Amino acid sequence: MATNDAVIENEHVRLEFQKPEKHATFFAVSDLVNDIKSQMKFALQYYNPATGDDGFSGSDNCASGAYIFKPKEGDMDKKMYSDFFKQETYKGANTGISAFNVYFENGDRTKMYSAIIRLVPGATTVEWEVQLHGIPVSDDLGKEVVVTWSMIDETFDNENTFYTDSNGLEMQTRVLNERPDFTLVTDEFASSNYYPINSALVMRSPSTNMQLTIMNDRSQGGSVLSNGVIELMQNRRLLHDDWRGVGEPLDETNKYQWGIQVNTRYFVQLFDYTKTTSKQRQVQLQVDEPISLFVAKAASTSVLTQSVSAPELSVEEFDGDLKIHLFPQDKNQILVRLENMADLFDGTPAQTPMFNLQKYCEDLYTA
Repeated sequence: MATNDAVIENEHVRLEFQKPEKHATFFAVSDLVNDIKSQMKFALQYYNPATGDDGFSGSDNCASGAYIFKPKEGDMDKKMYSDFFKQETYKGANTGISAFNVYFENGDRTKMYSAIIRLVPGATTVEWEVQLHGIPVSDDLGKEVVVTWSMIDETFDNENTFYTDSNGLEMQTRVLNERPDFTLVTDEFASSNYYPINSALVMRSPSTNMQLTIMNDRSQGGSVLSNGVIELMQNRRLLHDDWRGVGEPLDETNKYQWGIQVNTRYFVQLFDYTKTTSKQRQVQLQVDEPISLFVAKAASTSVLTQSVSAPELSVEEFDGDLKIHLFPQDKNQILVRLENMADLFDGTPAQTPMFNLQKYCEDLYTA
């Protein structure tokens, strides 16, 4: 149901849509439990890619391509991608889900995208689904489009430091223009500070204890290149090969030769990390292992059979985020693979979580 409201909220989070600028939208994000209010800016931006004629000394001067992210020399700053068009608010009468639909397009409707911003009852994270239409290249210029969230509170200072997951596991500390084992000297500021983001990118402000965590649903490149601004690469459309083996530009199109549309879901949590628990690993489990639906053909259309499932195996005694995989090996033989998703980055638990593997396996065969 469409409404004129500029606010969506549940019992934990309130999100207020504020007056937009030409290229961006602004939101007030409130933690209702701890009475904390912050200001955030959202926009898509893009880099002009190197075309292979930069003239860097001592370099092969390859173009930005499938294997290499390389903004153009002398033009490495991000540019705004599109113009704000309109905003709509929807509230589900049956589901209780509230959402903002935000639309962007330029004058000739070539640079278009929309963001569906959902708030589910009971959730402490906000789902941000960005639907990026095909990237235009009618100007004979490729573009590398990033999604950005910016903290506009003057007190937020991440001190040139951010954190990325290591292949979905332990969070790693990243410092701008620094490496732990050598002195970095580079002419390519953006690409030299980009890292693979498999599940989450985090920045913290030690002076205010505020943390912004952006969790994605696929592997991307990302960074925090300026204070309080997280960026993740949504899509790239390039017109030059980087000479690294593909043999063609990174120019994916549909059957009409338009650039492909890329839809990506992000989960955003803004909170005081001394008062609120991070939901990063919980969201990661939900993204990695979504609910699966199975359909079977009925023997007869006239008879409805009752669904029967095995009793649920309980791991209530384990206080943490646990990933369990079961692999049947042979008759009466199952491989059980356990992964404790907890990370000391989110704080040290009061006691080490324990898991009774023997009881779990016994219950597995009696369920």
